Amino acid sequence: MPVLVTGARRSGTSMAIKALRDSGVWLGTDDNFAKAYSQNPKGFWEHISLWNLANKVMESVYVDFSVDGIYPYHSLDWDKVDGNLQKELALITDTLQRESVEKGFSDWGFKAPMMSLAIPYWYHFIPNLKIVIMFRHPAESALSLVKGGTSLKEKGQSNFRYSVRLWKQTYDLILHYKAKNPDMDLLITDYRDWIQQPGCTLRDVLKFSDLPIDDTKVSKAVAEITPALYRFNKQRVSDEKYRIAEDLAGDVYEKLLGMKQIMG
Repeated sequence: MPVLVTGARRSGTSMAIKALRDSGVWLGTDDNFAKAYSQNPKGFWEHISLWNLANKVMESVYVDFSVDGIYPYHSLDWDKVDGNLQKELALITDTLQRESVEKGFSDWGFKAPMMSLAIPYWYHFIPNLKIVIMFRHPAESALSLVKGGTSLKEKGQSNFRYSVRLWKQTYDLILHYKAKNPDMDLLITDYRDWIQQPGCTLRDVLKFSDLPIDDTKVSKAVAEITPALYRFNKQRVSDEKYRIAEDLAGDVYEKLLGMKQIMG
């Protein structure tokens, strides 16, 4: 089954999709991906052409879309997606599917945090799509985003507070979509579980995605997931930042903790 890994920015989507790649999921050739740098030293694993087209989808269906904007539910209009745009998307996804077969991979997948804002579109556009949602404490995601050099401000709010609001908006939308589509194949996974018990978490995701589990490949993938990746944790995020984030988005975070699935 094809698999989409998504969630708020700086929530571990790159780590998760790389683990799936190491486990046998085809993501494309190396020249399809953005280059790694200090913010993501092990790579982003995001298909550049697919990412660009996904942004165009968002521009089509959201009023006043911008990468750093806030997205009200009422602005959605999936009928506005241009037919030529859909053909371009189909060409890329069909190519990924064909290449996965030709190269002997178990299936194909892709990763893009921005796509979390358009889950219903992708769910209906790609038959049998499995959706893996990554989430992380909003204080950690927001501080990672700000420290990574992203400038996010609105009406005098600090970068950190606004980043927490974006985090909350993203998962509010995901929970909204799930409530309206209870049969959607969607798995919610916690960044901390990936760090603290990577083998169990990766196996859960592979099971959910109906993908084969190769012990050798899983071991290799798990070896790449190190605690050093968990840079924005309680040693680097102040108690005050955790308090601010929980005041702004704690209700959504608690819902995600209650919905995350450890399949065993």
